[in-house]
Amino acid sequence: MQKVLCQRSTSIVDIPLLKISNLKSVPEKVDAVMENLAKQKAAKPRTLKTLRSSIKALFVNQLADEELDGLVEQLSIRGVIVVADGKVSYGLSS
Repeated sequence: MQKVLCQRSTSIVDIPLLKISNLKSVPEKVDAVMENLAKQKAAKPRTLKTLRSSIKALFVNQLADEELDGLVEQLSIRGVIVVADGKVSYGLSS
């Protein structure tokens, strides 16, 4: 038998995945990425490649490479991440 997880929403706009993918402004997107990274605890991406992949998946592959680069840059500017030699370390509290 296979377990299926489900959650009832009052409206389709309340579905978390759709909320994230519909964000328009860069600050909103950066906040969504920060919230997602904070939830990951010890399972945060450790390389720039996996971080980019994780962010792209969060936005259901709707981000252009330029937008993805901008989000990573904003995370770095805000002090959320530090990238050195392709490795990522985090300034978020776990």
